[in-house]
Amino acid sequence: MELLAAGRASQVYAIDDARVLRRCEWNTEAEARLMAYLREHAYPLPEVHEATGGDMVMQRLAGPTLAASMAVGETTLAQAARIQDDLLTALAAIPAPDWLPTETRGIDLGAPNAILHLDLHP
Repeated sequence: MELLAAGRASQVYAIDDARVLRRCEWNTEAEARLMAYLREHAYPLPEVHEATGGDMVMQRLAGPTLAASMAVGETTLAQAARIQDDLLTALAAIPAPDWLPTETRGIDLGAPNAILHLDLHP
């Protein structure tokens, strides 16, 4: 499989033209459930096909990242900030499900009264 991207704690591999494998250091099953819930509320996320342990198979999306778009001048810093603000605002407007975990990756989040994206980046 071709490595498409790597971050602090996960790698993304191409499976084919329609799917990617994200391999993480944590169990992805709760995250996949939350992603499906958010998609039901029209939040823009790739579809999750399967999540088992640290592996998540997701819909492969085409196009530049926001960072790449900024690097070539297609998107200004102000536009990028607005896009990220809009995403966070839309996420905050979705009611937190009662099954949302109160702890993740060693962080105590308290009672689930909001959904937080702990790693939103361009």
